[in-house]
Amino acid sequence: MRKINKLPLPLPTQRQIDAKISTGKAYIDLTTKQCKSIRRKLLESQKYLCCYCERQISKDCHIEHFYEQDDYTIHGIHSLDYAQNLIASCEGDKDPTDKKDETPAERIYRQENISCGHRKGKAYHQNISVDYTLLLNPQNDISHLISYVSGYISANNNCTAIEKCKSTIRLNA
Repeated sequence: MRKINKLPLPLPTQRQIDAKISTGKAYIDLTTKQCKSIRRKLLESQKYLCCYCERQISKDCHIEHFYEQDDYTIHGIHSLDYAQNLIASCEGDKDPTDKKDETPAERIYRQENISCGHRKGKAYHQNISVDYTLLLNPQNDISHLISYVSGYISANNNCTAIEKCKSTIRLNA
């Protein structure tokens, strides 16, 4: 995963988000216009690549919360914190067309399991909290730890954080 250098949000949008944070609002309280502004800046910042798998994305993405929205009391990062929590993630491979040499079982697995951001969510872990100490954050420079080959993520040979790499790959790939 390459380090994400976020471009700043337009000042009016940032002020609106800051106001929502200070009044105890949550992500769900964002307007469609604010979400579009955030998504646009995230995509530009990430060079239109998924924060986890680095697949090319455009409109078929979602605003990912690295820290789960309802875990605020555990990690102290607000769900609306653009700088520390929001990134753009692909929606996975939802292409209904068969891939060459792909079995029906492989196709079902691919379509149901390739989704970088939502996969990390609690819905996929029977409401078990995510252990963030075991995850690599794509907002940090971790490019020396992870490699991408043909769309698959793997730990680099010289990875110094192998358990974090394995955990990140298991949850996001």
